[in-house]
Amino acid sequence: MTNPTVPKKYTNVKKSTVRIGKHAILGTNVTVLPGVTIGEGAAVGAGALVRKDLQPWTVYVGVDCKPIKLRPSNHILALEKEVLLELGLGG
Repeated sequence: MTNPTVPKKYTNVKKSTVRIGKHAILGTNVTVLPGVTIGEGAAVGAGALVRKDLQPWTVYVGVDCKPIKLRPSNHILALEKEVLLELGLGG
């Protein structure tokens, strides 16, 4: 029973924060369940279901998503540093 007219004590709705790390990518129609942390630079393919925390700089796909490969972080972090320097925000 999850209808909005049903009193809360009779529903089983879980509310929790979802954390998405810097440089993470979520494809179209990805479902992320409550309480999940998506690590920095993680990439999730379209239509995936994310039920558990995802490791940084890893590519995930599928329903109950699984890791398929590592995502290179060096190039992305170097570009970030270059942009920040160009904008006068880097050190």
